[in-house]
Amino acid sequence: MKKVPSQLIKDQESGRSIVDQFPKPKIIQHFNITDNSIYSDSQVDVDEPLFQPEPHVIQFTNYEPLQVKEQILKLRNKDKVARSVKIVPPDSKLFQVQPCKKS
Repeated sequence: MKKVPSQLIKDQESGRSIVDQFPKPKIIQHFNITDNSIYSDSQVDVDEPLFQPEPHVIQFTNYEPLQVKEQILKLRNKDKVARSVKIVPPDSKLFQVQPCKKS
């Protein structure tokens, strides 16, 4: 369910958690793991995502018009071996996904 910003603010002020309103990460496509890795066994169940996003929800508040806001999203591999991940950029002119700048 999509909410307008004013409803999100009301939810925050009432103490309702935004995180509780979102389901766990959704699997949008299954791949044959042997096509991309020599390790065909996984300790993660097939109905669970291999990567856990941290934070679970990114929410921007106190934003100013025409100002840039940044947030770091980490993806934690839940498997016992290294795995690859593909990030699909959002279909929006308002948001971008970029690799993290190394310091």
